[in-house]
Amino acid sequence: MARRRRSRCVLGQTRTRTEIAPTVTSMPLISPWHAVPSAMGATSARPSSASSSKRLRSRSGRTWTACSRRTPAECRKRKFFRSSRTRRRWSSHTSGPRFVVSNACFALPPACFHSTVAIPKVIHPKTMLPAIDAHIPIFIRNTFNPEGGGTRIFETNERTVERKSIIAGFSTVENVAIVNVEGTGMIGVSGITQQIFTVLNNTAVPVKMVAQCSSEHSICFAVDAGDAAAAKRSLDEAFSREIAQGHIHAVTIIEDMSIVAAVGDGMAHTHGVAGRFFNALGNARINIVAIAQGCDERNISTVVSAQDTERALRAIHSSFLLSEITVSVGIIFGDADVAPVTGRAGGALSTARSSRGLPAGAGDFDADSHIGMALLTLLLERRKWLQTRFESDIRVRGIMTKSHMLLSDEPLKSPQQAMEAMAGASDFEQFADHIRTDQLPHSLIVDCSNDPAIASRHAAWLREGIHVVTANIAALAGSIDDYDQIRNERKTGESYYGFETAIGGGVPVLSVLKPLLHGGDSINYIEGCLSSTLSYIFGRLSPKDTGSTGVRFSEALEEARAQGLMETDPMDDILGKDSTQKLVVLGRELGLALTENDVVVEPAIPLRNDEGKGASRVDWSVYDDAMAERAAAAAARGNVLRYVCRLEEHGTAAVALKEVDSNSDVGQLDGGNIGACFYTHRYTHKPLVVQGPLGSPRATASGLLGDILRLVAELGGRDRGPRQLRRTPSMETLRDHVSPPMPPMPSTIYEGAAEPTP
Repeated sequence: MARRRRSRCVLGQTRTRTEIAPTVTSMPLISPWHAVPSAMGATSARPSSASSSKRLRSRSGRTWTACSRRTPAECRKRKFFRSSRTRRRWSSHTSGPRFVVSNACFALPPACFHSTVAIPKVIHPKTMLPAIDAHIPIFIRNTFNPEGGGTRIFETNERTVERKSIIAGFSTVENVAIVNVEGTGMIGVSGITQQIFTVLNNTAVPVKMVAQCSSEHSICFAVDAGDAAAAKRSLDEAFSREIAQGHIHAVTIIEDMSIVAAVGDGMAHTHGVAGRFFNALGNARINIVAIAQGCDERNISTVVSAQDTERALRAIHSSFLLSEITVSVGIIFGDADVAPVTGRAGGALSTARSSRGLPAGAGDFDADSHIGMALLTLLLERRKWLQTRFESDIRVRGIMTKSHMLLSDEPLKSPQQAMEAMAGASDFEQFADHIRTDQLPHSLIVDCSNDPAIASRHAAWLREGIHVVTANIAALAGSIDDYDQIRNERKTGESYYGFETAIGGGVPVLSVLKPLLHGGDSINYIEGCLSSTLSYIFGRLSPKDTGSTGVRFSEALEEARAQGLMETDPMDDILGKDSTQKLVVLGRELGLALTENDVVVEPAIPLRNDEGKGASRVDWSVYDDAMAERAAAAAARGNVLRYVCRLEEHGTAAVALKEVDSNSDVGQLDGGNIGACFYTHRYTHKPLVVQGPLGSPRATASGLLGDILRLVAELGGRDRGPRQLRRTPSMETLRDHVSPPMPPMPSTIYEGAAEPTP
């Protein structure tokens, strides 16, 4: 005899137990193993026999009858648990766990009966009718975790009433085809829809979803993929005369489709739900074939391509914050991010890596010296904080240098282990394909290099739907055609392009400029120092305290090199190339078609004709005397030397070494600080100034993280604020030592004294 069990639904891969309060009405469950409560004088709708039933005692003392209509062998033979035609994701979770993975999907919150009708069906809707009539709640729990809270289903839901829970869950129906009937002869003709569905009824084809445009030019409906051919054949026969006369153009089939639906009682009368739903699909670059929504506003159903099912489900699941906004991230390191071998990282490690064809020192981890390593460390350290504060999951799944890369299906855990595991040869196409995965709804590549060849790929990545955050200025300051490609993708595409750190590193120059322009202000001119290297060198050579003596030029340059402030090629700073590129980008953001050839550039030092081809060929000490004399002459006039960039409203741009007042905003810059002064129509006499150190690689990495969080905000993430407010010991000490309160004021200020004569 087959073993009898308590009500258990084994559907797909989720096993649940349905518990209801006792009632005298039989409730046939969708599972072949169902519980029928018995009471005094009550008989079940399907009486049990001695060979197929077993008496069970419930906790409340009621007697339940567990009966089976089929044995487990019959169920497996007849494929009772899963239809052979349509694969539906059954679950009591917010979404199918096979689609939304890594603990992103969880048990449904309390829901009302109306919502559960369209949720992936653990119990049949008719099962709930007696409970609805008797006002009895239903609890759905995991068989393997009976102590879990599960899901409570009842007539009203407090979270829904308070609008704390809008969406109850999501469902998908796979293996679906769309049948489309269209024609100009259908417009304004009554009875067409009735004829179509009469034909489908006679052919025994069930319809899962219907969509019709208001022009009445076409009507489409979703059916099982196996029924699509029969439906088309029947409609062709029924409307053969209309098709021959041209009143109906054609009956077509779109195959390999899936239905993705959002369900929730809180959707009714809530503004913006549909907008968020479709915006999530749009951000994931998923095309919608058909849309349907009932007037009760509890279900939004869309038809998408079968290959987009997983991405669609993950995208809408993330958009409604039922799971984190998940972003697949790949980081491209600069050449300097592969540090040379030092005493603490040489020896066996270098030998082992060389034997695998890797550059010596590629495993030397130094997060304080290189931007890419600092960003990788920062993302791994702050991942849990980002999940809590922004409900976003930033997963680093790949890192790459010019010669090697590491691709991982799971998020990286340790920067050191990641660098040591790099073994594959670099392949940009393979790297981009790995980061842009169907398993995760959003993908991002962070370019920490200064390589023009890598920058030339930014536009292609944007077209492919990959977001880009970059510290590489080459693409923005290159040719007008290259810039226009990125500008067009920013304008018409759906991918985000963040380049704040390309100009100011950790200093938010663009974040100050853009609000000015967006607020209706206009720029008269911009003036400042945008090179941290030259700011440091001339701050040491010509200090802002004109009474003190500066150091020699060659000494200041070596100090800047030792502190990691210089570009990979110091000539980029000395010749003004770095400053020119940043000025060009600022000009283009103002709408000027500015190129490097339009900028008048004066090198920081008067190089001879045979110099300028590389720093290794230059003897910097030969310029010490000339630069010292020029700094002394400026100090005698109360000025200092600064390498100044200036961009005017009409497009005049110049970069040169100038004398400026030591008390001016630019004159006060030293120690590697950069700054930009914005003279606008609203800030005419006193400019709006943003300044600060270009920063260490960690500061630049923080700027890149800021761009990543701007992307998260565009994808729907919100800053939840601190989890709780706290009081520090210093605050308590201050409260204990605060001065006593002032005595109350007298009823009249003239009390006890004669009032003055008016």
